[in-house]
Amino acid sequence: MEILKTQPVQEGGNKKTEDEVREDVLKTKIGYARGLGYGVKPSKSTSRGASARLLAQQLDEAGRRADASNKRAEESERRAEECQEELQAQRSTITKLEESQLELQQAFKTFVAQFGERSP
Repeated sequence: MEILKTQPVQEGGNKKTEDEVREDVLKTKIGYARGLGYGVKPSKSTSRGASARLLAQQLDEAGRRADASNKRAEESERRAEECQEELQAQRSTITKLEESQLELQQAFKTFVAQFGERSP
């Protein structure tokens, strides 16, 4: 272990940490640090694969939730557009009805003016 720690670093390389040297010498396995007794946890570098899998799962889940949220947002936007179109159609109908009502009121006033004064 001492020899590995003191070896010169190759160009562009990084000096190995104590954990990395121990892993090279003791052949550390996931979930057990060989030669260090029971209950000793391996260094974090041995659980990188598990951490990467966990992060990948979390990323996938976050992606699925984001996709679901995007679909709900698109559906809400579509429904909002439909509601706006329906509201515009209703306003147009109300305007036409109000115009018809004014025409009928005017026609009624004209009728009363012409025939209201005559009594049988």
